[in-house]
Amino acid sequence: CTGSGGPTPVFEKHINAQRRSTGKDSLRFYISDKYPNPEAWKEIVAGRYHLNQIEESVDAADPPPNRIFRLFNLSFHHFPDPAAIEILRSTMETADGIAIIELQDRRLGCLAMMGFNWMFLWKITPFWSEPKRSLIRKMLWLFPNMVIYAAVLFTLCWDGMASCIRTREFGEFIDLVAKAADGSGFVLLTQRHSIP
Repeated sequence: CTGSGGPTPVFEKHINAQRRSTGKDSLRFYISDKYPNPEAWKEIVAGRYHLNQIEESVDAADPPPNRIFRLFNLSFHHFPDPAAIEILRSTMETADGIAIIELQDRRLGCLAMMGFNWMFLWKITPFWSEPKRSLIRKMLWLFPNMVIYAAVLFTLCWDGMASCIRTREFGEFIDLVAKAADGSGFVLLTQRHSIP
């Protein structure tokens, strides 16, 4: 999901702006993936000194040793439990921290949003053409491509629903952390800081 960079550039911009405003040094961010997309990343990192890319394949369970914080944007649900446990174990051994950001979950509202997303996209699709075209020309442009649009919309909804279903709930994630820390001396404490 973050093979194209995800929200990492936004995080880099805001985190480093905040750090500079308090007199702290900027942090370096690196975009990586097991299946890297360097061409897509070149535009993202262009002209940004503190945002870089690692063009070689990076295994999330065995990343370069000099990274102190790991950030997973909309991607941790792609890892099956054994791989997720290895990633967490590796993080505990080699990094100072980890952030896992998943914007979707298995609640009915999120599933409904993904399931009905096609309605919104179908409604705005005719307007994805030159603004000067009349509505009739836009519709004539749309109809020959309906099968393609239907396939794309179905794929979008299916992928969204699959991501929702695969995303772990907080308790499941805590269980993975406990398995990753098994016997290592880590003490796991949890506290709810806000109402979900």
